[in-house]
Amino acid sequence: MMRWLPLSKWSLERRLVLACGLVLPLAMWLAWLALTQSHLRHLEQEQASRLQLQAYILLGNLSVNDDALTLTMPLAETRYQYLGSGLYSQVAMLGGQPIWRSPSARLFSLAQKRTLFAQPEPLPDSADLPVEQFDHYESDDVYRYQFVLPWQMGRESYPVVVTVLEVDDWVAQAYSQYKQSLTLWLSIVLVLALIAQVLILRWGLAPLRRMAMDIHSIKKGEQTRLAGSYPKEVKPLVTSLNVLLESEQQQRQRYSHTMGDLAHSLKTPLAVILGADTQLKTFEPYRDLVRTQAQRMDQIVQYQLGRAVKAKPVIQHQGCPVLPLIERICVALEKVYRDEEMTVSWDVSADLACFADERDMMELLGNVLENAFKYGASEVRVSAERQGEQVGIFIEDDGPGISQNRRDQIMQRGQRLDTTRQGQGIGLTVAADIIHSYKGHIEVSQSASLKGACFALWLPAA
Repeated sequence: MMRWLPLSKWSLERRLVLACGLVLPLAMWLAWLALTQSHLRHLEQEQASRLQLQAYILLGNLSVNDDALTLTMPLAETRYQYLGSGLYSQVAMLGGQPIWRSPSARLFSLAQKRTLFAQPEPLPDSADLPVEQFDHYESDDVYRYQFVLPWQMGRESYPVVVTVLEVDDWVAQAYSQYKQSLTLWLSIVLVLALIAQVLILRWGLAPLRRMAMDIHSIKKGEQTRLAGSYPKEVKPLVTSLNVLLESEQQQRQRYSHTMGDLAHSLKTPLAVILGADTQLKTFEPYRDLVRTQAQRMDQIVQYQLGRAVKAKPVIQHQGCPVLPLIERICVALEKVYRDEEMTVSWDVSADLACFADERDMMELLGNVLENAFKYGASEVRVSAERQGEQVGIFIEDDGPGISQNRRDQIMQRGQRLDTTRQGQGIGLTVAADIIHSYKGHIEVSQSASLKGACFALWLPAA
């Protein structure tokens, strides 16, 4: 059993087809009505002309004999002589008895004669003559033409009434044939118009169907955006959808990256906590260390959650001192890499500050310094200076360094030069993302003093 959907759930194509299916037949019916009525008026005008001609012929046969008006015989129209021929006429003086009535009208009843040959009332004045009138008597199936004009008899003028009747068979037959022919052709035109309209609608709505197919392909993962050429009316919608899709893809990518960044950022506090049980023998220092690192982990989680829902970090409108951050991070990393026996030194002015968020700075410096501790042989050195409107933070180690042709590679997510050590290869990528969000830049070179790697972090000065 077919289930009808409510109109609000109908597709655009079905709505337009339904509208055309209702409007086109209505328009065709109105056209049919107008054309048939126009043609009927044309036929009646032609009938009036025919009867007028018969009246003029009768008037041409009128003559005055012995001060009496008579009709000269025989008439050219022979149908007046045959009973029920369909053509009837009468000539009479206005307000008087008939001068002549055609033999064809002898079968008329008295009521028909009174109705069909009735003279005009009120009687027209001589100043109003001539007067003509055309009528259709549907009950008697005849058309009547009546002509009243003045006729000069001696010095006097007398009104003469000429009435001509003809059955409406010819008009009815012609009108019926025209209606049948018009109905046939308009029906054919209607069917063709409906077919053409459906084809036009399908062609016009093809971009929307193609868009729906593209969206379905995106849903299935076969493509990532709306591709192809669309009409100018649809292009703004396509552009908006592509922007929305790209934003959603970037958001998902940020979520994915944030999970990796979160795991990477939590490694150092966890390593500090795990290594503290062998380093600290009393409970109070161990509890303070665990509380500090737990707070740090909570900050990291909140920070990464904030990054997951933002395209860019929020820049705080205040200075972030560099020295306290470096001290905190280096102290924590010394505990993590205590077995490496790394020597750490820093030369940073206490009043040096960057125009950046403290959490971003912790993440940035933590990733770069951890790499220095991981790949340095025995020494890590940190220095900083202000040059104009920028602050440069230089982190050097005495490790193997990074070759010139591989310095861009390490900035790519997941790329690692040394696979013998643990890591995911995302620390420097996170650092690059953060520093670029502040319109800064990062430079990788060889340390002039330690001969290892040197990372220069350039950020706006506070």
